[in-house]
Amino acid sequence: MAQACCYSEADHHQHEGLINTTRVLLVELLLWQAQPDFQNEARMHSIREARSILARMLHRSSVLKFILGRILEGLYADACQHVCEQKNWQGLFSSPLPVCAE
Repeated sequence: MAQACCYSEADHHQHEGLINTTRVLLVELLLWQAQPDFQNEARMHSIREARSILARMLHRSSVLKFILGRILEGLYADACQHVCEQKNWQGLFSSPLPVCAE
């Protein structure tokens, strides 16, 4: 008999927080890249804050690291679509998720 996988409310909130924080960070980074004239301190603060929150979340949970690794490409595609729709920039971010070698 298979057991149903159950997530606690705390797990659900962590997962949602991961998605939302990652999405905010990706949108801000895309806007930073696409709008050099709007690279201001407020946007830099938003990027730093999202990075800091995301780093703390990932440091606390190896499960969230695993989840992020599995959903990052989709979140990037969603962020690209959101920015293009918001700014009416059709096809500006058509490339796949950039990869950074460590």
